[in-house]
Amino acid sequence: MKASIFLVLLLIISLFSFKKDLSKRDTMSNYTAQDSELALLMREIHENAKLLKLLLQNGEDINAYGSDVDFILEAQPTRPAVQGPEFESFARYYIKMNEDVYSEPSIENYNSLVESCVACHQEFCPGPIKTIKKLHIKQAASAN
Repeated sequence: MKASIFLVLLLIISLFSFKKDLSKRDTMSNYTAQDSELALLMREIHENAKLLKLLLQNGEDINAYGSDVDFILEAQPTRPAVQGPEFESFARYYIKMNEDVYSEPSIENYNSLVESCVACHQEFCPGPIKTIKKLHIKQAASAN
């Protein structure tokens, strides 16, 4: 019961954080005014992934909690050199993995989503990789 109440409270807080009004993205951050649109979006994505992790671990339905990730293709990065076909390819793959998680919720699809983040960050911004890897859901080894 306590876990359900906690998840509901976490969901309510998260829903207020995940507004889809793109014009308000810069006001949603507790970070400095120099943060780029892409950096702010990445923080939203990270918070959403933490929520997804909790929901999946507790066997909760995630279909109602989708996030607006298509903006990743147009968000302005901190460094303009990030824009280009390679980043676009990673971004489109992330969008696909995000769709997979919501169309077929599973720990495997969720972990693939997390790995898509790691792969992109290995190329463009390695700083948060350690934090991103903490999003993985550990699975019990299957006995074969």
